[in-house]
Amino acid sequence: MFSNQYFAFPFFTLLALASAYFIIKVKKPEQILLSAALICAPWSGGVWITPVKFDFRLTYVFLLGALIFSLSRSYRFKNKIPVLITVPLFCFLIWITIGATQTYDSAIALGDGTITFVLNFVYLFVITRITANKLDVDYLLKSVCLGLFFTAVLAFLQYKIRFFHLGFIDGKFTTFMWWRTRSTFHHANAFGFYLMLVIPFIFREAILLIRTKNLKTGKYFIISLLLGCFAIFTTQNRGAWVGLAFGMAVIIFIDFFRKGAKKTRKTMIRVLVILCVISIFPLMRYGPRMYDRLFEGKDGFSNKAQSRLEYNVDAWKQVEKHPIMGCGYSNVRYYSSIIFTHNLYLLVLSETGYPGLIMFLLYLLGITLEGVRAMKTKNNFFISTMGSALLTTLLALFLASIPGPDYGITSQVSSHLWILTGIVISLNGINSRLIKQQKILKRKQLLQRQLAVNGNGTATQPSGLRPVQV
Repeated sequence: MFSNQYFAFPFFTLLALASAYFIIKVKKPEQILLSAALICAPWSGGVWITPVKFDFRLTYVFLLGALIFSLSRSYRFKNKIPVLITVPLFCFLIWITIGATQTYDSAIALGDGTITFVLNFVYLFVITRITANKLDVDYLLKSVCLGLFFTAVLAFLQYKIRFFHLGFIDGKFTTFMWWRTRSTFHHANAFGFYLMLVIPFIFREAILLIRTKNLKTGKYFIISLLLGCFAIFTTQNRGAWVGLAFGMAVIIFIDFFRKGAKKTRKTMIRVLVILCVISIFPLMRYGPRMYDRLFEGKDGFSNKAQSRLEYNVDAWKQVEKHPIMGCGYSNVRYYSSIIFTHNLYLLVLSETGYPGLIMFLLYLLGITLEGVRAMKTKNNFFISTMGSALLTTLLALFLASIPGPDYGITSQVSSHLWILTGIVISLNGINSRLIKQQKILKRKQLLQRQLAVNGNGTATQPSGLRPVQV
């Protein structure tokens, strides 16, 4: 993880556990461990497992601990993971595992592919299994917020102060991306994609807390939001900038025209005005640099588009050679003469074939439908808002993945999509239980009214079934 492993690993272990404990404050070890896993999920580095070329990060230690404790308990309420997510995902797992036996580097195909996807599903499974109510969801969102806070602060320290240059990008891990961020990720683009996924949820939660006048908690989300917005600049990741702006613009536009969202519009306008005012000073200082990075001169767009097409040439060659099984997950790098493809969809196609791409797109469709389902919720504003956050994240990812493959090559990015998806699936499950409880309550009330009218101790079922003795 760090140059000085003996100092960094126990320090960050204690930091994550202590933070999780103060967030949870309950006697459920699986919740504390899951919270710790979410706090350190953005952090790179860990124990390198050579046989499968896999980096076993600190977050996985907490995650597997939470899984063990959760399996040892029985829960009254269980959220169901949609079939449209589980079936394509398991088919995709089987497919890339079979393909790993035929690849140039089977170890990395199993490590970056099969093991990473299995652990991502564990995030989803544990979150949906132990999340029973809104309070549990609040713990998860606070953990994600704290993970963003720690990661952004460490990124700023590394960016400005040489003492903190020990880290995930130092020594033998120093890359040509060092000048862009000096952050806690091996690659600046991965940091940008992570922030792109998380910021919409922090933004929406901040709006909720301000609307409900819960400023005691809201100020922490606002601080993390401001840190995240400034940190995404340091990554110099144009794909993350454009993707986040696109996703936020589309969903905010929809929100402004949704029925019954008057209070939300007022609160959102206030938060956006505050962000715009605060961003004036950084833009005055760094605006020209952002402009140069985004456009790269007069012919910047055309030159960049041409270079990306050159990156993709070798990937198309692998598609022609291996249209069914692909060249193996995470293996296209061995067949690329310049830099491997910078398009996520082409990357998946070249490494897993056409069947693999279809499975991949199907489970992304399943996640999207869960976001739409949550966003359409009418009886619970919190669930609707989190659905909007997930759709913002997805739109940002879909667009940013055209020029960037970071979801497919960086575990910190892919794991966060599943973490955020697990939160929304849990909320949809909670909402379904509330609706059922309301129906049961209405049914009982109707039976009681009928009993009062009949006055004979029996009531007729609304459905026309036999009388029920009360």
